[in-house]
Amino acid sequence: MPRAAKSCRKPDCPHTQPCPIPGHQVKAWEGSTRRSRLPKGWDKIRKRILERDPICSICGNALSTVCDHKVAGDDHSDANLQGICSDCDKAKSSREGREARNGAA
Repeated sequence: MPRAAKSCRKPDCPHTQPCPIPGHQVKAWEGSTRRSRLPKGWDKIRKRILERDPICSICGNALSTVCDHKVAGDDHSDANLQGICSDCDKAKSSREGREARNGAA
């Protein structure tokens, strides 16, 4: 069953998302609390993980540019972090979002 179109985020705008009016588009991760839940010193942790995993831990072909949580959540231990490339990050994030919407684990 197709999803109903979401209304524009600006009050009184007649469009649905994606709205064609500049400034009305929903920003990626809008409303997310993710950044506030990262540990103190996250930039240093991220740098250390990317130095530890210079090549993408998923595809093994590209340079790591993203510090990824293997298991989603707030476990920021080195064992749960991996360096991955942006293409693998996009694919993994898309898959996780799809699974969350479908109620899969």
